[in-house]
Amino acid sequence: MMQKAWIAILLGLLAFCGMQGISGAWSGRLLLLPTPSFGLTMFSLSRSLGSWLLRGTVDFAPAGWVWQEFRVEGGAGPLDVEGVALFGPLAPDFLYGQLVLGTELKGVKAEAYLGLLGPGVGGYAPLEPSAGTVLKVEMRLNGMKAGVVAGFGASLPEDGFTIYHVFGLKKTYLVDPKSWGSSLTELVLSLEGLSLYCGLSGDLKLFFSKTSGFERLKAVVDPLFELCCGISFRVEVELGVDYKMVSPKFTWEGLGNCITVWGDLQERNKPIVGIDGLKLHAVKLLCEFAECSYLEIVEAFDATWYNENVEETFELGKDEDEYIALSFCGPGCCGGTYLVKISAFFLTESSLALFGMTRLIVETKVPLMGNFILGLDCGFDILDSEPSLSISWEVGF
Repeated sequence: MMQKAWIAILLGLLAFCGMQGISGAWSGRLLLLPTPSFGLTMFSLSRSLGSWLLRGTVDFAPAGWVWQEFRVEGGAGPLDVEGVALFGPLAPDFLYGQLVLGTELKGVKAEAYLGLLGPGVGGYAPLEPSAGTVLKVEMRLNGMKAGVVAGFGASLPEDGFTIYHVFGLKKTYLVDPKSWGSSLTELVLSLEGLSLYCGLSGDLKLFFSKTSGFERLKAVVDPLFELCCGISFRVEVELGVDYKMVSPKFTWEGLGNCITVWGDLQERNKPIVGIDGLKLHAVKLLCEFAECSYLEIVEAFDATWYNENVEETFELGKDEDEYIALSFCGPGCCGGTYLVKISAFFLTESSLALFGMTRLIVETKVPLMGNFILGLDCGFDILDSEPSLSISWEVGF
C-alpha cells in the first residue's frame, strides 16, 4: 500500500505542475503474425521547471503494466542532482532507487552515489533488498587523473547494474547496492595517463575490500606498441593475492574505418611464456554510402562472444554466424527521413538452400507527420518456415 501511495503522490505532483510545458513520447509494437498480440510499449512524460527536469516513464509488456520509473535532474547552485525510482506496479513493489550528487571545485570533482534495491518480485530477478553509498573523487595531478572510489555497501560496475524482466525488458543504472550497512566495504585507487618509459602511458588501479584487504592490482598499457595499417597492441596485467593474469589484446582501426576486427592474442605459458597465435572473434565490413545508407557484413567466428561484447545480433539456437544488412534512406514527409533495412542471417557450414540462409528480415520506418513515425517489419524464418509481421510507432509531442 505504501508503494501505491507514493505513485499516487508523484502522479499528483506532475498533474499539479500543469499541462503547459509538458512533452512526451509514445512508442510501441503490435504483432500481427504469427500470433496477434501487443509487444513492448513505452510512454513517457517530461516537465521542465526552471533548471529541473521531471520525467515519468511507464513500460507495458503483454502481461500489462510492468514498470513505472520516475526521474528528476537539475542543479542547486554548484550541486548537480540526479534521482531515479523504479516500481513494479503489478506486484506492486519498490524495485530500485538511485540518487547522485555531484560538484566540482578548482579541478576537483566529487560525487556521491546512493543506491536502494527493493525485494525481488514475481517476474523479476531474485534480488535481495539492500542499500549502499559510493563516494568518488577525481582530480588532475601532474598531467594525470587521480581518483578514489570508496564503497559503503555498494559499487559502481563498469557495465552498470542491470535489472531484468522476463518479457525482455531491462533497466541499467549506475549503482549496485550490495548490502546494508555504513562501513567501508571496498576501496579503489586509480591513476589514468600514468607516464611510463619510452613514451608509453597506462592506467593503474588498486582494489581493496573489507573482508580481504588488498585484493588485486590492475595495470593497462594501451597501446603497448603499434604496427602498420592502424594495428596496435595493448596489455592488461592483473595481480591478485594468489594469482597473476596477463591479457594481451590487439585492435585494428581498419581500412578507412571500413573494416573492424575483434580478437585476442593467444598466450603460451609452457614451456616458455610467450604469444602462441591470434584468436579472431569477428570481422565486420561496413561501407557507408550516405548518412543512413550502408552495406554491413559480419562474420562471427564466435557468435556468443559477438552477442555479449558487440551487439545481440545472432540467434545462437540456430547456430547463425554470418550477417548481411543493406540499409538505405531518403527524404520523407514533413522534413523527416524514411528508412528501409534488409537483413539476412546465414550458417557458414550448412546444406540449406540460398547459401545457408536462416532468416530474412525487412524493416521500414516512414514519417507520416513531423512527430509521428510508422514502422512495418516483416520477416521469414527459413528453418521454422514461419513468417512474422509487426507494426510499430513512435510519437512525440
